[in-house]
Amino acid sequence: MCKKLALLTSLVLVLGMTAGLATADITEGLVGHWLLTDGTGNVALDSSGAGNDGTIDGNPTWVSDPERGGTVMVFDGVDDRINFGPLYTLQNNSWSFSLWFKTPPSDDRIPLVGKNDASGGFNTGEFDIEITGNGTWGNIITPEPAGNLAVNAHSQGGAVTNQDVISLDDDTWHLGTVVHDDSAGATDITFYIDGVVQVTGSQTFNNNGQADVGDVYLGFANASGSGAEGYFTGRMSDLRLYDRVLTPEEVVQVFEASLTQEAAGNASPADEAAHVLRHVTLSWSAGKFAQTHNVYFGSSYAEVDDAGIDAALSQNQTATSYEAGILDFGQSYYWRVDEVNGAPDRTVFKGDVWSFTVEPYSIPVETVVATASSAHAADMGPENTLGAVGLNELDQHSTESTEMWLSGMGDPTPSIQYEFDKAYKLHEMWVWNSNQVIESFVGIGAKDVVIETSVDGVEWIALAGPIQLAQAPGQATYTANTTIDFGNVMAKYVRITVQSGYGMLPQYGLSGVRFFYIPTFAREPMPAEQAVTEGVDVTLTWRAGREAASHEVYLGTAPQDLPLIATTTDSSYAAMQLDYGTTYHWQIVEVNEAEDPSTYASPIWSFSTPPYGAVEDFEQYDDDCNRIFFAWKDGLGHNGGEDVDDCDKPPFNGNGGGSIVGHASSPFAEKSIVHSGTQSMPFEYDNAFGVSEATLSLAGQDWSASGAQTLSLMFYGAPGNTGQLYLKINNSKVLYDGEATSLGFAQWQAWNIDLSTVGGGLTNVTSLTIGVAGASASGMLYLDDIRLYPRAGRLIAPADPGGAALVGAWNFDEGSGTIATDSSGNGHNGTIVGALWDTGQQGSALSFDGASAYVNIDGFKGINAVGGVQQAFTVSNWIKTEYAEGEMVTWGTNTGGQRLTWRINASTLRTEHGSGNLRGNTPVDNGEWHHVALVANEGAALRVPQTVICLNGLPDGTFSGSDTPYNLTADVDVRIGMGGPTGGRYFTGLIDEVKIFSVALSPEEILWLAGRTTPLHAPFD
Repeated sequence: MCKKLALLTSLVLVLGMTAGLATADITEGLVGHWLLTDGTGNVALDSSGAGNDGTIDGNPTWVSDPERGGTVMVFDGVDDRINFGPLYTLQNNSWSFSLWFKTPPSDDRIPLVGKNDASGGFNTGEFDIEITGNGTWGNIITPEPAGNLAVNAHSQGGAVTNQDVISLDDDTWHLGTVVHDDSAGATDITFYIDGVVQVTGSQTFNNNGQADVGDVYLGFANASGSGAEGYFTGRMSDLRLYDRVLTPEEVVQVFEASLTQEAAGNASPADEAAHVLRHVTLSWSAGKFAQTHNVYFGSSYAEVDDAGIDAALSQNQTATSYEAGILDFGQSYYWRVDEVNGAPDRTVFKGDVWSFTVEPYSIPVETVVATASSAHAADMGPENTLGAVGLNELDQHSTESTEMWLSGMGDPTPSIQYEFDKAYKLHEMWVWNSNQVIESFVGIGAKDVVIETSVDGVEWIALAGPIQLAQAPGQATYTANTTIDFGNVMAKYVRITVQSGYGMLPQYGLSGVRFFYIPTFAREPMPAEQAVTEGVDVTLTWRAGREAASHEVYLGTAPQDLPLIATTTDSSYAAMQLDYGTTYHWQIVEVNEAEDPSTYASPIWSFSTPPYGAVEDFEQYDDDCNRIFFAWKDGLGHNGGEDVDDCDKPPFNGNGGGSIVGHASSPFAEKSIVHSGTQSMPFEYDNAFGVSEATLSLAGQDWSASGAQTLSLMFYGAPGNTGQLYLKINNSKVLYDGEATSLGFAQWQAWNIDLSTVGGGLTNVTSLTIGVAGASASGMLYLDDIRLYPRAGRLIAPADPGGAALVGAWNFDEGSGTIATDSSGNGHNGTIVGALWDTGQQGSALSFDGASAYVNIDGFKGINAVGGVQQAFTVSNWIKTEYAEGEMVTWGTNTGGQRLTWRINASTLRTEHGSGNLRGNTPVDNGEWHHVALVANEGAALRVPQTVICLNGLPDGTFSGSDTPYNLTADVDVRIGMGGPTGGRYFTGLIDEVKIFSVALSPEEILWLAGRTTPLHAPFD
């Protein structure tokens, strides 16, 4: 069924059940209403008026979603979440929750909303609302069946779930509503989906007498950042939390009201924005059905909120913007946009009241240094007059003497001087006089003063006098009571010389000062200082200086010698096709020849471009209208919009070859075998059906720009793959120059192409083709991370490590007997216990039964510390197994930090120590021969992050946990095929060619040990 039709059918059913019911106020009892349409920033604004804005963690993004009729928030399932703080009204009371969400199929628990205690545990009556696996609400049962939506009260160990009524992880929008009724001792829970009751049950949220300090999260359900709940993956919209029970009728009303975004959204300026420029253009995104818009604007919230159509600033306009004109400095304004539907109903949807505050006339100077002619004591110096010293959040100054400046007794010319980081056009200065409790009867505060300014610290100009500072009351409620007008004079220095005070003592003090200046310099740079941009086409923007008539743009790589690249009257400049992987510095000089001075230079800012350009990362594809095989044209073709609802995709009959892009069923992109990100491209080929190719059309990309030197892609093969891999850039064919056997390795490998060798020109690349040649070639590949790099690719050439550093080598080529001979010549022969002889990767090998077989090398204690410094080492061996667990080589004891363990764990390679481990990325339990190596670099503290796991000659490891150093000084024999001196974790399968070196071998030497004979492309860092 078409998704829109399904949602409409649900709405019709709901409306049919509630026809004739009275309309309730669904804003009553709102703890928070977060539309999640903000579009920018790190705050999720609460539009309920309760002020419960949320803090955005991670980097969730906003996208336009046609199904929701506006902007929604996208969570990546890794670290994206919103923290709303404690929201105490949810503690063990009645409450209701509703949220629109859309999430893809998953076997994991998918969190929606969680309230957790501060430690991240679930022992104080906290709860989480989640989908438990395959997308349904469910029964009253613990543990929850997979796929159910559940409310868990962890302090009670229980859960309420639904029983397979409706799928929730189907990548379709649903409104989930949970109502908890705690009235009169009841503990009823009711689940709704799309306004329809699914299940009811009971649930207790008992805090066991503990404080309700846990925060409420959206998209996250464990404050410690770990555990099964994890993070939400997908899209969310329109979250509402109530501190009361919603009736079934009100649940339907919420559903109707939030079915689509009928109200205006995406306010610009954003709601509650501060420091907005005086010349304001109001803009918004239209509601889904809006034909025209009524705009209301003013300086009173109540007037804007209550205004009727006659008070509209603009009626029935079609544009989604309005010029508000030049506004007053420092004034707060309120505005509202009502959306008006078209014929026949002409329904008006009242909008939220948004607000913003115009920038103040002047802003505080931030960088100030204070000196004085004298100080009464070390803790009563001039620095106490700056910043927040002695001030509370209301700018009230304390009465503490050590939070003020006091001159030395008898100082003949008591003065205090302030130096700024540069010369500013000063507007005014606020003064807090000396505010000790003795002020009213001793009078330490300065009274008559001379104030001078200077640009260079040499020539001084006094402000017109006389100047007198008001006396402080000697009370902790004291706010600044003197304002000095500087008349917009340029100054880098200000000096205050005290001539008399409010008492008889020859000693004077000040509590604090604050300087304000006219912002004549460019500020608020974008890209932000030291940011990394998304691409190499960068638009520089800044907030213009107050008096600027034009802007000089300086941009370059050497901050001490920036060239002028443009002069513009706009406060933005598009710097196109910068180089990849480069740090740029830039500066804006504001120019106005009618002013004195006529130029104001901003600080020099910097940003960096990304280290590469992404041609194709396969992350944008989905299972609806943007399927991977819609973009990559293969031999199979597709039916286009015929089998995808509401997608305007023409069918494609295939290119006549034997390639198939994507999986046969959803998900069409590969989700498990991925080099980076979350997706890669499956590419199945069989040349019995014709040449296997897949082609991506590009929008005329220039691969000769931005310093691009290398096109790199990552590919992942499978045993049995055959053929010659190639690319076509436009029509220029490039053959893979690595070993033909590379296609048979089930691990990620790089292919780097020198662009200077590609013919046909690269200034207008319109197509990229991936193919495999060979009359009988067939197999399966995965492709990922096709990128442009600004540097040359590197080859790893195999190099024989020799035997100088070889301290033990057991080739297992004897073929019989119970002795494993050490071929290194060091005499470390091993005793074979229970292992059997078999055919090896080279010659013979030993077969281990996974129960009791192993090899013990008595008298050889592995690689231990030498002279107090942990010695570097390398362990190299071949394996062939179909088992996901097993120890290959160990030495040391079972005491934490006293052993080396080199094993297979959960199908991948692993070495570990304490709470840190280095784990491989690629499964090795596929019954094929693999060369594996562990390379540990030496140092004063040999740590896991300095250790490298290699598979088939290439790095294949990811560090996690702590970086605790190895401490392999224990005097215990080396074991092959079992775990440590007491056994356990026995290996199942074949082991061959075990070698231990007393050095960290190079990548070239590891490649040689892996049997590779020709150079391989090294992946880019």
